[in-house]
Amino acid sequence: MWATRAPVISFLETCTTTADCDDGSSCNGTESCSAEGFCVHSNPVDCSHLDDVCSVGSCNVDSGECELIPRFDGGSCDDGQWCTENDICTAGQCIGEQRECGERGGYI
Repeated sequence: MWATRAPVISFLETCTTTADCDDGSSCNGTESCSAEGFCVHSNPVDCSHLDDVCSVGSCNVDSGECELIPRFDGGSCDDGQWCTENDICTAGQCIGEQRECGERGGYI
């Protein structure tokens, strides 16, 4: 899912044609030159739907595609698995240590 955002006008980027606004980033969305001579970036790529406790969604400036970037290693998290404990963020994923569980998920 891609979110639609309001156009961003860059008052630092002046232009006479739309080609003047191309900054080489595929993440800025559609670039155009306004009638007032400022660059306008519409519908930038929003990767926030990928964010979680161990990673953050980020737009790759070359491809314009979303990718996951690890936030930090060793941070506390919950992998949602009953039969794990001591869950920590490792390379962008929440990983827990296996523990003994009974048939209904109780400790043995």
